[in-house]
Amino acid sequence: MGKIGVIPLDDRPVCLDQVCLLAKAYGLDLISPPIEWLGHKHSAGHADRIGAWFVENFDQAETWIISLDMLCYGGLVASRRLDNPIDRVTSRLHLLQTAKQRTPHIPILAWQSVRRLSDTVTCSADLEKWAYQHQHATFDDRRARNHLVNLDVLNLVKEGTIEALSLLQEDCQPDGPHVEEHRLLIKRIESLGIEEKVTVTPGSDEGSAVLLARFYREFRRLSASVGICFSSQSGSERVALFEDRSIRKVVQGQCRAAGITGSEDLRKSDYLLMVWCPDAPTADLMMSEPVAIGEHGVTEFIQECKNYLAMGKQLSIADVRYANGGDPQLCDALTAAGLWLKLSGYSAWNTASNAIGFAIAQILLPPGNPVIAHRIIEDWAYQSVVRLRLSSYVSQTLQDDIWAISDTQLPKATRELNRLMQVWIEKKKAVNLHTMPVFRLPWDRTFEVCF
Repeated sequence: MGKIGVIPLDDRPVCLDQVCLLAKAYGLDLISPPIEWLGHKHSAGHADRIGAWFVENFDQAETWIISLDMLCYGGLVASRRLDNPIDRVTSRLHLLQTAKQRTPHIPILAWQSVRRLSDTVTCSADLEKWAYQHQHATFDDRRARNHLVNLDVLNLVKEGTIEALSLLQEDCQPDGPHVEEHRLLIKRIESLGIEEKVTVTPGSDEGSAVLLARFYREFRRLSASVGICFSSQSGSERVALFEDRSIRKVVQGQCRAAGITGSEDLRKSDYLLMVWCPDAPTADLMMSEPVAIGEHGVTEFIQECKNYLAMGKQLSIADVRYANGGDPQLCDALTAAGLWLKLSGYSAWNTASNAIGFAIAQILLPPGNPVIAHRIIEDWAYQSVVRLRLSSYVSQTLQDDIWAISDTQLPKATRELNRLMQVWIEKKKAVNLHTMPVFRLPWDRTFEVCF
C-alpha cells in the first residue's frame, strides 16, 4: 500500500498526532507538511507554502485527505477571521484542480468547516463574549465569505476534482445563522446532483480521522454496513451540548461521512457502534464535574457489550453522555468487566460529533489496538478527571489564566499535570504502560493534553 497524503486542520494533537496514531494502527503511511508550517495556537499556518508543497508532492500519495480550512485559510482559527480576502482563498482552493489535472487518477477526500457561532477563546476574558455569541450569532462578513467558499467547493465535487466532501458544522445549537446556511448548501448540493458525494453534519476536528477510515474501508473492500446500538432510545433523541440536532442524527451524519451505512439491525454486521447516551443529566466537563446520579443503565450496557463480543462482533464505543470527556461511571464499569482490550475503539473527547466520528474511525481496527490506551488516558483520565483539578491549580494556586498560561507559570503547570496523571494512572490501572508518558499542554492552556 502506498502513502496517504494528509493536510491537517492545525497542529493540535487531535488533528495531527492522533490521526498519525490511527493511521499506524491501520498499517498506513502518511505524508504531511512540516509541522512548523501548520501555525500554532492563534498564528495561522503558511497556507501558500502548504499549497505549493501539495501540488509538488501530489503524485507521491495514492490518496489525499485534505482540510480545506488549512489549505484555504491557514487553519481553523484563521478561518474565523477576515485576514484572507475571498480571491486569495479561492485561488488556494483551486490548487486542487491544478494537482488533479496533472495526475487525475489520485482521489481527493476533503472536508471544510461551516463557521461556528462564536469566535476563538484566547483567554478567560473572552468567555463572556463567547457565551453571548453562541446565543446571538448573526450572518456576518466572515460567515458570508466562508459560505461562498463552501459553495465553490461544491463545484469541485461536481466536476470530479474532489471525490468525497464533508461539510462539518462547528460548535452550534438548534437555532442560529448556520441553519439558513445549511439550507442553502443542501439546496445547492441537490441542484448539482452530488448528494451521494457530500455530507453536511456537525463536527470538525475529527474530519481527517473519519475520511482516513473511509479510505481504509474502501481500499480493503470491507463491509459498508455498521450496526448501531443506542444505550437509550430516548437518550438518542437528546440534542447534545454544542450540537444542533439529536445524537441519533449526528451518528447518521458521521456514518455518511465515513462512507458507511448505519443499521439498527445488529445481526447483519460484524461491526457495531455502541453509543452510550443515557437519558440522564449532562454537563460540559471542561467547566464542571460529572453528575453522579444512579447508574442509568450502565450494568445493562456492559452486559450488551459482553453479549455482542461473545457473538464475535467488533465493537467501538461512542461515549456521549457528557461534552468534553468520558463518563467515569461507564469507564469504571468497563475496567471492572475487563473489556477495554476487547474493544476496537472508544471515544469521548470534546463534542458528541467529535467523539462519535472518532469512534466510527476506530471501528475497523483490531481489538486492543494502541488507540484504545490513548483514548482512555485522554478522554477519561485527563478530560473527565485531571483537567478540572489542573485548571483549579492554575487559576487558584498559580493565579494564572487556564486559557493562556504564562511562560513563567507553564513549567509549574506542566509538573502538576504530570503528577496528577501519574497518580490517576497508578490508581486506576486501566491501561498497561511500559513507561509513564510525559504529558504537556501543547497550546499552553488546560483544554487539551499531549503525550
